[in-house]
Amino acid sequence: LIILPKSLESIGDSAFEECTSLGSIAIGDNVTEIGSRAFYECRSLKSVDLAEGITTIDAEAFSLCTQLESIAIPEGVKSLNEKTFYNCISLGNVSLAEGIESIGNHCFALCSALTEAELPDSITAVGNYAFTDCTALAKVAFGSGIESIGNNAFAGCEALKQVILPTSVKSVGKNAFDTEGLVIKLYFTEEEL
Repeated sequence: LIILPKSLESIGDSAFEECTSLGSIAIGDNVTEIGSRAFYECRSLKSVDLAEGITTIDAEAFSLCTQLESIAIPEGVKSLNEKTFYNCISLGNVSLAEGIESIGNHCFALCSALTEAELPDSITAVGNYAFTDCTALAKVAFGSGIESIGNNAFAGCEALKQVILPTSVKSVGKNAFDTEGLVIKLYFTEEEL
């Protein structure tokens, strides 16, 4: 366990990269930014407590944290950048607060334990390959603000059998839902639900 000092305001790029024995970390209220690859390949990291003050989580911040089981993203974060949780194979529970506007390319790709993705109304864009090969992903709930779904965003999500797209969707990328047996429904009014 690492407990960071209350005075800490940012965690720099690669700060804890490849700290293979790091099991948990509590990030204090004064921290606003987690840098690129800050916890990259911390293969023993199971628990991360993100305080409400965080506004930025940079690319690959938690990539290859193969023991990470759950994460709650606070409402101050506006976007999840490229490969933020890439290949976190034990990540089964993700809580995304209202206020997040976009999910970057490959953000949750290869998170094979993830079973559900509930996207808040504030999310307008899901990037290319964002949830690719999340093989246990059985349910995706899009919020009313979603406008763009990137190429291959949900490709290879073998457990995904039904997706309901709200009328806010303006573009769906190539092979976005390239998954055998998937049924996609588009609802035009609340009454049709």
